[in-house]
Amino acid sequence: MSGESLRVMTDRIMAALPVDAVRVCPHDDRDGCECRKPKPGMLVELAREHDLVLGESYLIGDSWKDTFAAGAAGCRSIILDRPYNREDAADCRVADLRKAVEIILGEAGK
Repeated sequence: MSGESLRVMTDRIMAALPVDAVRVCPHDDRDGCECRKPKPGMLVELAREHDLVLGESYLIGDSWKDTFAAGAAGCRSIILDRPYNREDAADCRVADLRKAVEIILGEAGK
Protein backbone atom coordinates (compact mmCIF):
# COMPACT_ATOMS: atom_id res chain seq x y z
CA MET A 1 0.00 0.00 0.00
CA SER A 2 1.33 3.40 -0.86
CA GLY A 3 1.86 6.05 1.79
CA GLU A 4 -0.89 8.17 0.25
CA SER A 5 -3.40 5.30 0.28
CA LEU A 6 -2.54 4.62 3.90
CA ARG A 7 -3.03 8.28 4.80
CA VAL A 8 -6.43 8.39 3.08
CA MET A 9 -7.55 5.18 4.81
CA THR A 10 -6.36 6.42 8.21
CA ASP A 11 -8.06 9.79 7.74
CA ARG A 12 -11.35 8.05 6.90
CA ILE A 13 -11.14 5.81 9.95
CA MET A 14 -10.34 8.72 12.26
CA ALA A 15 -13.18 10.83 10.80
CA ALA A 16 -15.81 8.08 10.93
CA LEU A 17 -15.06 6.35 14.23
CA PRO A 18 -14.22 7.41 17.79
CA VAL A 19 -10.66 6.08 17.49
CA ASP A 20 -7.84 7.36 19.67
CA ALA A 21 -4.99 6.19 17.48
CA VAL A 22 -4.12 4.27 14.35
CA ARG A 23 -0.78 2.50 14.06
CA VAL A 24 0.73 0.75 11.09
CA CYS A 25 4.05 -1.04 10.97
CA PRO A 26 6.04 0.49 8.10
CA HIS A 27 8.45 -2.44 7.97
CA ASP A 28 8.67 -5.56 5.87
CA ASP A 29 8.77 -9.08 7.34
CA ARG A 30 12.49 -9.22 6.52
CA ASP A 31 13.20 -6.27 8.83
CA GLY A 32 12.53 -8.34 11.97
CA CYS A 33 11.12 -5.38 13.90
CA GLU A 34 9.10 -5.72 17.10
CA CYS A 35 6.09 -3.80 15.75
CA ARG A 36 5.28 -6.11 12.83
CA LYS A 37 2.59 -8.64 13.59
CA PRO A 38 2.66 -11.39 14.74
CA LYS A 39 5.00 -9.75 17.24
CA PRO A 40 3.13 -7.75 19.90
CA GLY A 41 5.30 -4.61 19.94
CA MET A 42 2.74 -2.27 18.43
CA LEU A 43 0.06 -3.44 20.87
CA VAL A 44 2.35 -3.12 23.86
CA GLU A 45 3.34 0.40 22.79
CA LEU A 46 -0.29 1.47 22.35
CA ALA A 47 -1.23 0.00 25.73
CA ARG A 48 1.57 1.93 27.41
CA GLU A 49 0.67 5.20 25.65
CA HIS A 50 -3.06 4.94 26.37
CA ASP A 51 -2.90 3.26 29.79
CA LEU A 52 -4.69 0.12 28.58
CA VAL A 53 -4.80 -3.25 30.29
CA LEU A 54 -3.98 -5.74 27.57
CA GLY A 55 -5.62 -8.59 29.48
CA GLU A 56 -8.90 -6.68 29.22
CA SER A 57 -8.43 -5.76 25.56
CA TYR A 58 -9.44 -7.28 22.22
CA LEU A 59 -7.80 -7.36 18.85
CA ILE A 60 -10.13 -7.74 15.87
CA GLY A 61 -8.41 -8.95 12.74
CA ASP A 62 -8.61 -11.20 9.73
CA SER A 63 -5.44 -13.30 9.80
CA TRP A 64 -3.34 -15.58 11.93
CA LYS A 65 -0.84 -12.73 12.39
CA ASP A 66 -3.55 -10.74 14.18
CA THR A 67 -4.53 -13.60 16.49
CA PHE A 68 -0.89 -14.47 17.27
CA ALA A 69 -0.10 -10.84 18.08
CA ALA A 70 -3.16 -10.68 20.35
CA GLY A 71 -2.08 -13.82 22.18
CA ALA A 72 1.51 -12.64 22.53
CA ALA A 73 0.27 -9.35 24.00
CA GLY A 74 -2.23 -11.04 26.31
CA CYS A 75 -5.33 -9.78 24.45
CA ARG A 76 -8.36 -11.76 23.36
CA SER A 77 -8.63 -12.24 19.63
CA ILE A 78 -11.66 -11.96 17.38
CA ILE A 79 -11.21 -13.00 13.78
CA LEU A 80 -13.46 -11.86 10.97
CA ASP A 81 -14.47 -15.07 9.20
CA ARG A 82 -13.21 -15.13 5.64
CA PRO A 83 -12.59 -17.96 3.14
CA TYR A 84 -8.81 -17.44 3.40
CA ASN A 85 -8.65 -17.74 7.22
CA ARG A 86 -10.92 -20.68 8.04
CA GLU A 87 -8.01 -22.63 9.55
CA ASP A 88 -6.74 -19.72 11.69
CA ALA A 89 -7.40 -20.00 15.42
CA ALA A 90 -8.89 -17.20 17.51
CA ASP A 91 -10.81 -16.75 20.76
CA CYS A 92 -13.92 -15.84 18.73
CA ARG A 93 -14.87 -16.02 15.06
CA VAL A 94 -17.50 -13.63 13.70
CA ALA A 95 -19.06 -12.77 10.36
CA ASP A 96 -18.59 -9.01 10.60
CA LEU A 97 -17.36 -6.10 12.66
CA ARG A 98 -20.81 -5.45 14.14
CA LYS A 99 -20.85 -8.93 15.72
CA ALA A 100 -17.34 -8.38 17.10
CA VAL A 101 -18.49 -5.16 18.76
CA GLU A 102 -21.54 -6.96 20.21
CA ILE A 103 -19.25 -9.57 21.76
CA ILE A 104 -16.96 -6.95 23.25
CA LEU A 105 -19.81 -4.88 24.65
CA GLY A 106 -21.48 -8.01 26.00
CA GLU A 107 -18.27 -8.98 27.80
CA ALA A 108 -17.88 -5.47 29.19
CA GLY A 109 -21.37 -5.66 30.72
CA LYS A 110 -20.53 -8.77 32.73
